[in-house]
Amino acid sequence: MNSKVYAAGVLIQKDRLILAAKRKDSELFGFPGGKIDPEEKASYAAIRECFEETGFVTFLYLPSAYAGIDDSDNVVKIYRAEIVCKGPEPAENEAGYCWVSPKVIATQTPWPDFNQAVLAHFGIHWEN
Repeated sequence: MNSKVYAAGVLIQKDRLILAAKRKDSELFGFPGGKIDPEEKASYAAIRECFEETGFVTFLYLPSAYAGIDDSDNVVKIYRAEIVCKGPEPAENEAGYCWVSPKVIATQTPWPDFNQAVLAHFGIHWEN
C-alpha cells in the first residue's frame, strides 16, 4: 500500500442529497475529486477537482477529513465541504454533476465499500 495521499475529494450534502460527479466513461457516480498534482496539498486538490468537475467553489472543514484506502490500495482523502458559490459550468471534457441520495453513493458506484465508509465517518445514513 502507498501511504502517500493519492487523490482527494469532497462530500457536500444539501437537503438530504449528496453532490455526485458523473464519471466520463460510464453512468456511475462518485464524490467530486481526483488525483493530487505534484507538490499540491490534498485539500487544494479537493477544492480544485470539485471546481473543475462541478463549477462549485467550496469551503472545506479540514479537521473532519476522512482518509481511506480505495480498491487500488491508494490513500484517498475526502473532506466535508460547503458550496460557497457557483462558478462557470464544468469544462466540456467533464461529465458534470447531479444530486443523488446517499443510497446511490453507497451502492451504485464502483467503490461501494469506500463510499460507505466515507458516509459512516460523516454520520450520514444510507440504508432504508
